[in-house]
Amino acid sequence: MRKATTSKLPTLDVSATQRGSRVDSVVFAVYAPLGTDEILSIYPATRQQPVARQALVKALQRVADQGVNVSALIDLFEDDTYLVEIPAGQSRQMSITSAWKQDMSAPQALAGFLRRTHQRFPCSALVLALEGHGGGFVPDIDYARLTRSNATHWTSGAKSGVVRWIKSDQGTRFEPEAGSPALPMTSPELPMTSPELPSTRPPMSSWALGAALRSAIRSGVPRPAVIHFNNCFNASFEHLHTVAPYAAYATGYANYDFYTAGQAYPRVFQQLRAAGTASAQQLAQWFAAAN
Repeated sequence: MRKATTSKLPTLDVSATQRGSRVDSVVFAVYAPLGTDEILSIYPATRQQPVARQALVKALQRVADQGVNVSALIDLFEDDTYLVEIPAGQSRQMSITSAWKQDMSAPQALAGFLRRTHQRFPCSALVLALEGHGGGFVPDIDYARLTRSNATHWTSGAKSGVVRWIKSDQGTRFEPEAGSPALPMTSPELPMTSPELPSTRPPMSSWALGAALRSAIRSGVPRPAVIHFNNCFNASFEHLHTVAPYAAYATGYANYDFYTAGQAYPRVFQQLRAAGTASAQQLAQWFAAAN
């Protein structure tokens, strides 16, 4: 693999978001909750491989070769959650540490990962990419209050009844009354929670994502220069409104963004390396164009 050939690492102009901080490099933080989907977890391979041989990890090594620090938390199907760290220009020095099994839908997991990333690369401008399934605006569900009764009974004014879910070749429907029951996380109107979706549970809720970013920033993690939603449907106004206070720019997609296992990432940072420095806006545009 090629290494960065210059001693000076590429940088981002983050003067508006990291005033008073010494910034001499970039860290690319990748949060990859792939553990609920066997296909995404191994893509494009046909069987599970050691994490070091994952296509996403190999793409991140090529990112490091462009002079960018890399930190990734990758959760795999029927496997551990792994912390992958690669110093800029030193892809052969990659370290992989098992973090046992993380609940990647919990805001504490993302906030803790960002704190670790900042601790490991404290003088780097932060760029965050979120992998896996997207769902646009995802509500936060209080699972402690979710019961069989309130999931299968509906009440509207003086009327009430029992909902029966029916799945057939024509789709999923409920009887006997129209109107969605009190179970938004499995409403068939939400594409990411359709019973046909291979993901076994929703991604982190929009509220939890905002809470994770807020917690990390309050603990001293720099505000991300760019958040790249490398997944489907995450260009909704509601979703972007939630993260707007916690990032300078965000890149999302209004429709399907088919999984690439990080294939576009090296091209993005190759452009940054060639330019030497760039604004956060320019980097966000490179993400969108490369994908």
